[in-house]
Amino acid sequence: MCGIFAALYGIRDISGCSLSCQHNHLQPEWKTRTRTFLQNRGPDSFGTRHFSFPITLELEASVLSLRGGKVIEQPLEDSSGNFLLFNGEIYNACEDENDTLWLSKLLGQVVSRHRASGRDSLKPLYTEILELLDSLQGPWSFIYFISSLSLLIFGRDKLGRRSLLFGKTGNDGTIFISSVAPQDSACSDCLIELAPLGLYSIEWEQDSTVCKLDWHCRDGRTMDSLIDDDSLPRGAPKHCLFLNSYIPDKWWRKMSNDVVDTSSSCLVHQWLHVLYKAVGRRIEMLQLPNVPCPSLPFALLFSGGIDSLVLAYLMYKVCQSHEKYRHQTLDLINVCFGPPHKSPDRKTAIEGVEELNRICSDANHPTGAFRLVLVNVDKEEYQKYRQHVKYLLCPCNTPMDMSLGSTLWFGARAQGYVKQDNDMYPYTSSCKVLFSGLGADELLGGYKKRHRAAFQRGGYSSLADELNKDLSRIWWRNLGRDDRVVADHGKELRLAFLDEQVIDFITSLPLSAICDFTLPDGIGDKRILRQAASILGFSEPFVSRKKRAMQFGSMSKKYCEDKSFLCA
Repeated sequence: MCGIFAALYGIRDISGCSLSCQHNHLQPEWKTRTRTFLQNRGPDSFGTRHFSFPITLELEASVLSLRGGKVIEQPLEDSSGNFLLFNGEIYNACEDENDTLWLSKLLGQVVSRHRASGRDSLKPLYTEILELLDSLQGPWSFIYFISSLSLLIFGRDKLGRRSLLFGKTGNDGTIFISSVAPQDSACSDCLIELAPLGLYSIEWEQDSTVCKLDWHCRDGRTMDSLIDDDSLPRGAPKHCLFLNSYIPDKWWRKMSNDVVDTSSSCLVHQWLHVLYKAVGRRIEMLQLPNVPCPSLPFALLFSGGIDSLVLAYLMYKVCQSHEKYRHQTLDLINVCFGPPHKSPDRKTAIEGVEELNRICSDANHPTGAFRLVLVNVDKEEYQKYRQHVKYLLCPCNTPMDMSLGSTLWFGARAQGYVKQDNDMYPYTSSCKVLFSGLGADELLGGYKKRHRAAFQRGGYSSLADELNKDLSRIWWRNLGRDDRVVADHGKELRLAFLDEQVIDFITSLPLSAICDFTLPDGIGDKRILRQAASILGFSEPFVSRKKRAMQFGSMSKKYCEDKSFLCA
């Protein structure tokens, strides 16, 4: 996990950028605050590089080192003067090498081939870089400066699992790309979350103050195919850089009415194996620098719902297959706002841990393999950090964003209590990686209001269309926001349900194998996951637990979604 940032100062004009800004001047503290937020994301190192052309380019990066055994500082320069800022994890990279080093070498080879070809057009270069990046398995965002070409390239993975913002500040000719940008660094019209279309680029001549912004879509779409604001899906960022329901074609669900035998356990076992491997990749490729770690370096946001129960079980099983993790206890982090006894998620979390300890009992954990961390947020605590969380959310600015973002922020802080021998003791998890069940509902049909209604409206064809929309807009509804709030604590969010191989497997199946909305809630929604939970040994009340939205289960809605949020 890293915080990455690039800014171009002194630009007289930039073609291709329709961002306007209502601020006449930069607010003096915006750069300082942005740097602080970047440093929060990467506590292991922070580096900067400056270049003057006459346009000034500034690169900044912080690093949370989770791979390779030692800290690789960024911006990372190669032997040809190319600079890489990389925020992500590559699960199909060389196992013994740091991801950033490995990717820097491959990108450098692409640039060297382009320069040796003598071609004037940059289009083949963009195509080859995008092909390389799209071959990566895992979440990423990046900024890449090719100094010999006066070229800045940046973008996000196909789903947009890592935050990347694009902004303009004031009328002083400053353009920036950043993992995070506090709210007062830009107005609502001049800060956007970049869509995961492919690559973006900024080109300039070394003796010029004029730049060109361009984008290079994965599917060959051009500016002519971009849509008007009136056609954007509800809540989408109102900017021409966004495509309607964009998602790579290979993940579009087939509009199929095929029916399969869902009573067979063979398919469910295959699904469990694919999900288990996704969880395993996110644990086994974790290599922290040689620093003492008093407990497991990963934890799980835990509500006690079906998604988190299955993830907790699979994480436990992965730990049991590795000697260094086998005897340690897994932290399950549960958040509630207000009186804990009134929180629905607190009740289901306590029950869920008891159920997990029942089916996961072993000699290595005589008192249980799971530690429930109780994070209690009262009104005073919420008000203390409310503005800070609001800055992190930017440009997501709805009351629901505040409600969900606050729950994740306090959960990622992981500061609470644990119960031992009927007494409560203060406890803070030392995890560096935080697992979440995000993506399960979008992938498996977990939203009653949209998914069941779509099925009732037009059967599996309408349901497939609705699920496609969910997966295509998750980058601006959830992923960027969640990455920003979790990373603020120097932790990385890992999402097994949004693993490429998990998505490939699920979207290859007829929808009747995944969910069945002819059956009641708690049975037909996310049916393949409920069948998996049953096979793992969970008892019926846990298998059939109905979905409860995070803001209701944690009671954060009561604290966060009020008029004061809109006025403050």
